[in-house]
Amino acid sequence: MCRMINNTNDAIRSNTLLIKLEAEILTSANLRTTLEAARKNLGANAVQNIIFDFSDVKQIGPQWTVVWAMIIDFGRTMNVACHVESLAGQPAATASLFRRSREITSMIAPTTLRPAA
Repeated sequence: MCRMINNTNDAIRSNTLLIKLEAEILTSANLRTTLEAARKNLGANAVQNIIFDFSDVKQIGPQWTVVWAMIIDFGRTMNVACHVESLAGQPAATASLFRRSREITSMIAPTTLRPAA
């Protein structure tokens, strides 16, 4: 479902936790499990940034608005900056619907979007 990578020298230096989402269809239940594991991991580490790698995610659903709200809420409650990498296809389209949301647009830099496969 997900893999947390924070043992590289770059991640330790930058206080960053990389979460590679490995589910092709990311549901709110999948994400909830991932965020619970990340909360436990954050308790032991001084992490200031979390990068969610969406490169394996082909679809968010069925409750895609809930998924984005969960990521925003996680960042707020854990007091960490959340960033998103490698959006394409339907996940990128759902994020673009929030283009007026500062929280979503600040998570997603234009360079993180990748072409649809």
